[in-house]
Amino acid sequence: MADFGAEQQQQNQLGLIPGLPDDLSMDCLIKVPHRFHSNLRCVCRNWRSLISSSSYYSRRRLSKTTDPLICLIQSHVTDLTVPGKSNIWDPRPTYTATLYNPIANTWHRHPSITIPIFARSVEVAGKLILFGGWDSVTLNAICDVQIVDTATGQCRRGKPMSIARSFFAYAVVGSFVYIAGGHDNQKNALNTAEIYDPDSDEWQSLPTMNEERDECQGVSIGGKFMVISGYTTDNQGGFRRGGESYDPKTLKWVKEDDELWGSDGDLPWVESPRSVIFALPTPKGERLWHLDCSARGKCIKEYDWNAKTWCVVADAPEKLETNPFVTVVGGEEVFVVGSDGEKKHRAWMMKDTRIQRKWEEIIVPFEFSNFAYSPVAFFI
Repeated sequence: MADFGAEQQQQNQLGLIPGLPDDLSMDCLIKVPHRFHSNLRCVCRNWRSLISSSSYYSRRRLSKTTDPLICLIQSHVTDLTVPGKSNIWDPRPTYTATLYNPIANTWHRHPSITIPIFARSVEVAGKLILFGGWDSVTLNAICDVQIVDTATGQCRRGKPMSIARSFFAYAVVGSFVYIAGGHDNQKNALNTAEIYDPDSDEWQSLPTMNEERDECQGVSIGGKFMVISGYTTDNQGGFRRGGESYDPKTLKWVKEDDELWGSDGDLPWVESPRSVIFALPTPKGERLWHLDCSARGKCIKEYDWNAKTWCVVADAPEKLETNPFVTVVGGEEVFVVGSDGEKKHRAWMMKDTRIQRKWEEIIVPFEFSNFAYSPVAFFI
């Protein structure tokens, strides 16, 4: 113990980089790309402590030297070796967090997070929030919440949702997480909604929606929480056009069928698992996009707020057939993960959403080619 203490004291005296003031050393270290951080942790105890601290990543954000990461919830199935028996296949996959770095084109799994089936994820102020889904043993809907510090990787339990639900709409509006609809353990479609404050770790109930909406989609647009499509308990799988929005200023839900989509009902057909609606933030307001990979469309449409109509702006990824999930990286790039005709999961990136609007397929390693969903992008 004495030798360890003396060694640590000597490292502290030498500073982060021997011969340099710590402030200058910090300026150097915060510029190291994220893909090398695991190497930095192996250099010495001082560096390991620094790279594991929230203050290091706060400095990276302030200096704008962060790297983008995309977190996906992904299944992976492993062979089980039973003593005295041949290997057997585990039919119930484990879901974990997969992290993709689009700059370095690297994939890895978060080592300490096990995620409920069909949970959803968002990122708010450096916190990755995972909520809802199914219990992996009972397959019942749950109300659990997990919060992961994106800088340190530390995970903790958050306050659970007020009710268990899955396949619900969700979006981040401002600094709050909104959820609505989905279904309960009896497969009853829900019209309830609630809001989560990550700072206080508190949930608050919202007024109920005008209609039940199971398997609906959510998007943040114009400072409102928009819930789109879905179906009722009595019409399982009967996805319908239209939606409704919750305005935090008026504290009310308003149907959007005519106001947003136009009196001619020009809303693209939104149904899981063939299409998804998402928003691209811009200085002048959000651009609302609809990605359809069904036989009807195979395209992306953008909503024209002035003409109140949808216009085709790009093709869908060529091999995308079903289960599209989208996240926007830095306001400009679009990342899509989904299945091809052979049920193999693939990924694509659109780096120019204004002019060329071309998709680049991402090479996904075999061990990361299983079903993935609910991607969320953040900078670290």
